[in-house]
Amino acid sequence: VSICFYSTDLALPAYISQDPVIAQADGQYPEWLWMILRSKAWPDNGTGGKAEQVQRWQENRQG
Repeated sequence: VSICFYSTDLALPAYISQDPVIAQADGQYPEWLWMILRSKAWPDNGTGGKAEQVQRWQENRQG
């Protein structure tokens, strides 16, 4: 779900001859766009697995 209303002028930098960038309805955007907002779920494959490595990496980044 987008955070701005349909037809909102997004005031993005544009080329001089380019039309203003206007927000579209949520249904007009491709489905993959909404997928990038989700966090990746790593399979829990035991001690030392990818899920544990990612968790440790995230904890170390925050600390």
